[in-house]
Amino acid sequence: MFRLNWTGPGLKPASFELSDTPVRIGRHADNELVLPYGYVSGHHARLELREGVWQIEDLDSTNGTLINGHPADHTALSNGDQISLGSLDLRFTADGFAVPTSPSDQPTHEPGADAFATLASLSPDAGSELEKLSLLLDLQAQWADGFTADAPIQHILECALTVSGAGRACLLLKDEEEFAYSAGRDADGGRLAENEFHASRSVIQEVVRRGEAVFMTEGLEGALADQRSIVAMNLRAVGCMPLRRRDSESDEILGILYLDSQSSMHTLSGLDERILLKLATEAESVLERVELIGAREERGRLQRELELASQTQEGLLPKQIPQFAGWRLEAFCRPTRHVGGDFYDFIELPDGRLAAMIADVSGKGVAASLLSSSVQGALHMMLRDGRALPETYRRVNDFLCERSGEGSFVTVFCTLLSTTGHCRWTNAGHNPAFLYRAATQTSEELGATGVILGSLPAEEFGLTHAEHTAELNDGDLLLIYSDGLTEATGPEDELFGEERVLRILHDHGKAGALEIRQRLLQALEEFTRGEEQSDDITLLIAQRTAR
Repeated sequence: MFRLNWTGPGLKPASFELSDTPVRIGRHADNELVLPYGYVSGHHARLELREGVWQIEDLDSTNGTLINGHPADHTALSNGDQISLGSLDLRFTADGFAVPTSPSDQPTHEPGADAFATLASLSPDAGSELEKLSLLLDLQAQWADGFTADAPIQHILECALTVSGAGRACLLLKDEEEFAYSAGRDADGGRLAENEFHASRSVIQEVVRRGEAVFMTEGLEGALADQRSIVAMNLRAVGCMPLRRRDSESDEILGILYLDSQSSMHTLSGLDERILLKLATEAESVLERVELIGAREERGRLQRELELASQTQEGLLPKQIPQFAGWRLEAFCRPTRHVGGDFYDFIELPDGRLAAMIADVSGKGVAASLLSSSVQGALHMMLRDGRALPETYRRVNDFLCERSGEGSFVTVFCTLLSTTGHCRWTNAGHNPAFLYRAATQTSEELGATGVILGSLPAEEFGLTHAEHTAELNDGDLLLIYSDGLTEATGPEDELFGEERVLRILHDHGKAGALEIRQRLLQALEEFTRGEEQSDDITLLIAQRTAR
């Protein structure tokens, strides 16, 4: 088994186990391996297993991918190789093999150690000032266990002020079509309140139009010098850098790193400009990480809401299968997602009979679940009020036509069971149920007796739903199911189909309702072999027992 190992925030060891499938690495949440660290691009690199050998390629990342210090280009990986993604180092290892270690593999300081002290300990040949600053920023961003946007942003603003000699530095974030104040500092080390800061909109518009940084450190030039806002603020120097979502096809600008001064700023050398642009890149990393964390929090919130919706819908199903004299009842329901449009139900009627039903609402997910709950409530109200099945169906049909949107409909199979074995049933566009006769080990198909509910106004089109009767003897059973069962697909895109259902019914019908339920679910599991469920699956089995 192959793994990637690295040291995360707070010097916590982290590991990712590789399977046989390709792995894309980067900051964005759609990667198989998400690494929200400084200088790791949104889609940075890709690992793929080819003829038993893992290979890595760089995905045109901003800061490159190195293998043991050399650029990656579909490079084959060996046990112990070091993969460098920007400033993050990972170790490629194979279980069962020793991995060579070096002093660089071991942490040199505790979480929260002073980054400036670490920087001061570097030898003179440890790299350029720009590389030292990059290290400093990485340390500042990663040494704390918990990530907050404020600390690295404030540090970036402070560094920008030091390098440029500006009087003020500010981070502006895009809000619809404008760029709104997010954070700011002045040259004296104080934080700027929003009402204390007014940026030059002319400069910002110019940067957005050109898509590149503007530096005017020794007096403003051209038309910008005459802009009313610049004159009013008595500005003499401006620096403005766009912050982008680097891996977006549209190269979207997320924000602006803005500097200005009422006196001239430092004369910026080439290195100074590179440092400022590097600070802008660091700010981009922070913004994308904040965006990633926000997306994760939103997904978590939605997940919790879906789990609550799932619990609510489960609460609408019978808490237990009822005990009804002369019958053995079994049921099962599994939605495609957290919630779905199928339901089964049992309703005790005023005349002593028991209504047993399955319904399948169009669509999937939350929308289907809401409609399903409405239909279930309407059926309950009508049947408990003593309404006959045809009238109940007509009223529910009219309710759906009046209140639900186009394309919202429901199929229903409902049977009214009596303790004597007599039943009355109506099928509103649902797939056929099967009535198994124990004495002859044969089955009868109970097809549709009317159209689906919610498709057409009943009175306008003269729609009716015929009611049929049946007598069940000892051992006979009625199997009702939703099309999620018969239309379940296997790895070869083959449907589970009615034939398999009938075969199980004929082979095991004499064993009773519980056996049929278990056999159907077992056969379905073996048939689909882990394929994703494409529709809600619901079963209801009513077996006549003389005891």
